[in-house]
Amino acid sequence: SIGVKPKLRGEMDQTILRYHAEGKCNTVIVRASDFYGPRVLLSALGEHVFGKIRDNAAPMLVQPIDKRHAFTYNPDFAEALVEVSMEPNAYGKAFHCPNAECRTPRE
Repeated sequence: SIGVKPKLRGEMDQTILRYHAEGKCNTVIVRASDFYGPRVLLSALGEHVFGKIRDNAAPMLVQPIDKRHAFTYNPDFAEALVEVSMEPNAYGKAFHCPNAECRTPRE
C-alpha cells in the first residue's frame, strides 16, 4: 500500500508533467531526501540535531537511531538544480539528486 505523502507527490508529479507536455509550462522535477546543511532548520537533522549540538545540548533524533536513511546536503541539491535546469533535454522528466550512502544516525 502506498502512503498518503508518496501518493500525493506522485499525483503532483503527473499533473506538472502533463502541464509540461501540454505546453503550459516548462518543467523539470528534481527529488531529494531530507535536507541538511547551511540554513536548513526544519529538517530531521536541522535544529533538532545540529542546532542542539551547536548549543551544547543533546541532539534529539526524530527517527529510530538504527534505521537507515538518506540525507541530501543542501548545497549539493542546489548545484543539482542548477545543472539539471541548464540541460534542455532534462525538461519534462524527473530526476533524483544523488545522496551519500544511506546510514543510520548511530553510524
